[in-house]
Amino acid sequence: MKPTLRPGTPEDIPRLLEIAQESGTAAQWSLADYEDLFAPKLVQKSCLLVAEVAGNVNGFLVARGLEGDWEIENIVVSADLRRKGLGTELMGGFLSHACLSHAPGTAVKTVHLEVRESNLAAQELYKTLGFANVGRRKSYYSGPPEDAILLKLSF
Repeated sequence: MKPTLRPGTPEDIPRLLEIAQESGTAAQWSLADYEDLFAPKLVQKSCLLVAEVAGNVNGFLVARGLEGDWEIENIVVSADLRRKGLGTELMGGFLSHACLSHAPGTAVKTVHLEVRESNLAAQELYKTLGFANVGRRKSYYSGPPEDAILLKLSF
């Protein structure tokens, strides 16, 4: 199952909402939050990468960049394809994708993210990609309340 990775479009938003709602660990963004990714002021500082399998969107990654640093804000895979490599493909695609070089002349220095303490599968994925544990945010998540583990990948 080799997915096709591509930049997301506004037409993908309904499916992104569906996929996120299937996941108890995903950030539950509103329709407006996804629409904001396409606002002219944010286009150069955001990256929405979607993964298609057999013509259907089955995962996505959202990141924002600022002066050589990127933060992964959300990465979600549809319930039926979890633990089958789609998250790895999304992360690999993001890390090598042109969205990492949106700011001309600015080298990417770091990629940051937070992950729920209970999301051990995601933590293992990030570890295999070279992310290091750099801290914790107490009670960062709600529904249920949970700490966030802070991870960083330096180039």
